[in-house]
Amino acid sequence: HQWVEGWQEGFAKNTPSPDAALKDKIDQFLKCFTETVKKGQEVQITYVPDKGTEVMVNQQVKATILGSDFMKALWSIWFGKQPASESLMKGMLGK
Repeated sequence: HQWVEGWQEGFAKNTPSPDAALKDKIDQFLKCFTETVKKGQEVQITYVPDKGTEVMVNQQVKATILGSDFMKALWSIWFGKQPASESLMKGMLGK
């Protein structure tokens, strides 16, 4: 499962010591990708204030993860100190 490995690496680089509650949220997120995503399927991840981070696969909600702490940890994969791709981060930020 390359997706899960990629996410794990991103969280480890940018959120190296999550507390127990955040670790549970990261685990909940990773479970969305262990068996549900197949080639050609669409994945959508959306943060909804006062609701949480919604993970959808083929327009079906797989999880809603509460808390801005998880959203910040997730965004750190792209915008943190060690982004997954420097060029992608710059492009997303319009630089």
